[in-house]
Amino acid sequence: MQYAHELLEDSESNLRDRSFTMVYYQDVKDKNPFVYIDDEISQWDNSRNSRLERLSSNSEKSLRLRTFDLITIYNFTQSRLNSFSPTQDELEIIRNCETDKTLFSNEKKELLEKVKEDLIQLWEDLM
Repeated sequence: MQYAHELLEDSESNLRDRSFTMVYYQDVKDKNPFVYIDDEISQWDNSRNSRLERLSSNSEKSLRLRTFDLITIYNFTQSRLNSFSPTQDELEIIRNCETDKTLFSNEKKELLEKVKEDLIQLWEDLM
């Protein structure tokens, strides 16, 4: 939870996570994920699609990673407000993803709901 809060509240952690994600999912090829810095211009299709796919699933792994997936999508969207428009299908995936599971602590449920609500509002504004 501490790391999740850092991703959401600390711009340096946010940038590091986005940058690593871009290389890991090969939105940016042939870069070192530990030194690459997101330029807020590159397409993030692979990383977005992969995370949306996990948000569509209720497997144990997908649920465990829900916090980071929602936060990372939110952070990417914030960094690309002038160059990204979500689709209706993508928005529906966000709307329908589970955030109220009994395996989540109350703190995690609150964080997930807040990020999900903020992300939905942001994406609706961009459409």
